[in-house]
Amino acid sequence: MDCNTCPYRRVIIDEVSNKAGVRLVGKGLLLFDTTRVPVAFIDIDTKTGEIVNAKKVEKATAWADVPTPAI
Repeated sequence: MDCNTCPYRRVIIDEVSNKAGVRLVGKGLLLFDTTRVPVAFIDIDTKTGEIVNAKKVEKATAWADVPTPAI
């Protein structure tokens, strides 16, 4: 599949937390001292808006277990 012209995109939904336990917003979500755990992913056809695939991942999932296309 040629990903330069491919209409499908994967959206990964993360749970973000930090050691202080405070609510993070905006740029705070991207700080170095945060932990990001994948919760689910959704594949979307950007031309039609159709959700092609959706999958919840288990809490024990590591990033290596989430199928992510290499660009």
